[in-house]
Amino acid sequence: MNHFTFVKVYVSPHRRTIQTAINMLASHPQIKEMTFTLYPMAKEFLNNANDLAISRADLEAMCKEIEGKHPGLKFDFKLMDSGADENLWFINQLDETLKADLLGRIEDKADIDKIHEAVMGKYKEGKGVETNKQCYERVQKLKQQLKCELTDEVLPELAKSTRHKILVMTHSRVLQCLTASGFDPDASSFRGEGKGHPQLPGCRYFKNCEIKPFEA
Repeated sequence: MNHFTFVKVYVSPHRRTIQTAINMLASHPQIKEMTFTLYPMAKEFLNNANDLAISRADLEAMCKEIEGKHPGLKFDFKLMDSGADENLWFINQLDETLKADLLGRIEDKADIDKIHEAVMGKYKEGKGVETNKQCYERVQKLKQQLKCELTDEVLPELAKSTRHKILVMTHSRVLQCLTASGFDPDASSFRGEGKGHPQLPGCRYFKNCEIKPFEA
């Protein structure tokens, strides 16, 4: 990691991805001048209690604490929802039908506990929350967003050498969707331990903290 120069760093706004990012980059020579842009579209596959988000207030407090331990490091919230939607960022990235379903279940959209309760209510119906197909389609939007980040400012920096990179810290299922050649609705919806998902042909399974070059 320390041999690369990161032109941009995007991090899924879940607690565990932020913790992974800082642990992996704490000794990087750029750490005192890095900006971690929190990237909602790179969020975890929403399928169980482990995938729920913390509140915006808790997220800001966590990032502020990390900034205090690493002077010069900054977190950028520009892509995050704000105002009345600030705790709904992990809902607002979903397929429109699923998003409408979940929003219709939430009694108080400012209350993170009520948001979690609505999501888990959907989960307990026995069909999960976000489907593999919905996750795959979301990640195709992520690909397009990342391509839009290749601006006239960024491209010359990337062209300086093969060691100049954009870093995206995200999650296993998202990475499988990112590397898949398509989506196969007829394949099994269950995968073996340590294997890529059958419904995502050609995908690559990633271990925790594994890094892999990717060209969109």
